[in-house]
Amino acid sequence: MLLTHDRTLVPRGLRLPEGARLPDPGAAVRIDCACFELSHPDGSRERWFLDGPGQDLFVPVRGQQPAAPRPALVMDALPARTRALLGVAPEARLCPDIEARPTFAELELDRLRALLEELTAGLRGLTHGHEVCLEEAVDGLLGLGSGSTPSGDDVLAGAAAAARTLGLPGARRLGEALTDLSPDATTAAGRAMLREAAAGFFVLPLSTLAGAWPAAGRSTIEALIGVGASSGADMLAGFLAQTEALYA
Repeated sequence: MLLTHDRTLVPRGLRLPEGARLPDPGAAVRIDCACFELSHPDGSRERWFLDGPGQDLFVPVRGQQPAAPRPALVMDALPARTRALLGVAPEARLCPDIEARPTFAELELDRLRALLEELTAGLRGLTHGHEVCLEEAVDGLLGLGSGSTPSGDDVLAGAAAAARTLGLPGARRLGEALTDLSPDATTAAGRAMLREAAAGFFVLPLSTLAGAWPAAGRSTIEALIGVGASSGADMLAGFLAQTEALYA
């Protein structure tokens, strides 16, 4: 139930801030994860974001915040692997000898980067209301790489954290694609991590980064990078790519 700022509290009601424009009776309200969109008679649409843990008698909401550029501090703190996945590394490959035959790890990194770009393009399309197929990029990333949680799974967890926590369009669609994965899609640990990500639960360093964004400090970035051998760097790449998709 939508509530004006001075309305008597109703459990699970969504309290709009003072001065907010109320929709007409019967107007369409589209809810997508941590945000909802109101349609007005003049054809305009207004997006609101849920604000707070929702454990009170009502859930406060806020308007969409203006785009914030990626802090320079973050770029300074990025490891080479994250920069490569985001396409901002000075060289296309980690190997400096461009004549050398690429290693399996480098080919895997190229594949990860291409799929992350595909996923980001899909979320960018959803931001603009286009029909896209996120599932193909998700399927390509699932189980890609080695380790208990493959690199592709880590990238997806980072993307899901950005999409859900920041209220990106398509957060629910991405979450649904990570739910009820087949046993052969990835490792058992990877499935468990993505099942939790689909429900909005992430490893603490990733959750801390999402909650502090875009004012995350160096220590927050470094705490995430320190997760596993490369898991944190891959999660960070997935997260940063999707924060840009919102404003593209």
